[in-house]
Amino acid sequence: GRNEESYSTLVRPHVAGIVHTHGVAWKADIDVSGIANALRVSEVKESLSNAEAVSWKKWPTKILTHRYVEKEGVASSTFVADAQKPKVWTIVNRNASATAGSPLNPRGYRVELMSFATTQVHSADHPFTKAMPWAKYHLAVTKYHDAEYRPSDPYTNYDDASHVKAAYAQNLDRFLDDGDSLLDEDLVAWIGLSKEHIPRQED
Repeated sequence: GRNEESYSTLVRPHVAGIVHTHGVAWKADIDVSGIANALRVSEVKESLSNAEAVSWKKWPTKILTHRYVEKEGVASSTFVADAQKPKVWTIVNRNASATAGSPLNPRGYRVELMSFATTQVHSADHPFTKAMPWAKYHLAVTKYHDAEYRPSDPYTNYDDASHVKAAYAQNLDRFLDDGDSLLDEDLVAWIGLSKEHIPRQED
């Protein structure tokens, strides 16, 4: 058809492979030495050497910073992997040490991407994005609630988006809106992975 190359790979005459998304999300209820856990973010940064009390002064050095996320919310407890700003996301027990002595290295489980993954290409106000908000993030962390058991409604592909903010809705962005504390609480990691599939003849 007209302008078919704008939407598809032409794999043979009159046959087009349409660009589409593969996406999957998991709910991971992670408990580390009990349910009083926290979300620790570790990030690699560049810093001036003379600010770090090291012997070389000419070149900047790499440093590792750590912080705890205090409350859930979009942009505060949601994350997208960035190759320019490498981070490690870990659910930890701040009172349990992974090493002997004081808990400077808290015991925990790391959530880490082992290969490249995309996120939602559509804008935040697109019906697909509103219906499946987990596709915007590689990781979102919330406080555990019995009524929050899946990141989106299983029927959302067959309905409009009007119901996704209702009180009963299974919708990750609605869970994040609570603004619950994430310090020493029972936490849930919502992990989302997507791929934009640009078909090839081999597919």
